[in-house]
Amino acid sequence: MAVALTQDQKEAIWFVMRRNFGPDVKLWVFGARALGDDRGDIDLYAEVADDTEEIIIPRERSRRQIEALVDEKIDLIVRRANGEKTTFDLVAKKRGVPLDY
Repeated sequence: MAVALTQDQKEAIWFVMRRNFGPDVKLWVFGARALGDDRGDIDLYAEVADDTEEIIIPRERSRRQIEALVDEKIDLIVRRANGEKTTFDLVAKKRGVPLDY
């Protein structure tokens, strides 16, 4: 099943996340959008480099910038690639769909 995002939305998400977290960021879409349902918010799970010092401020900045570009509510989880994960993080990644460009 295809992710319920337009190509413009995907490009905006990648642009913002790479600008704020670098070229090695990895992204997954989870929730309804991963199942092909375009109603509701966009749920994103991101993994960034382990040496990323600050996550909270760039995460919030990214969320606001993506919302402004795609005109949709964004839920954004950001974790270090080899950092500690919650059960919710693991489920979001496992059930999510890697976001292609």
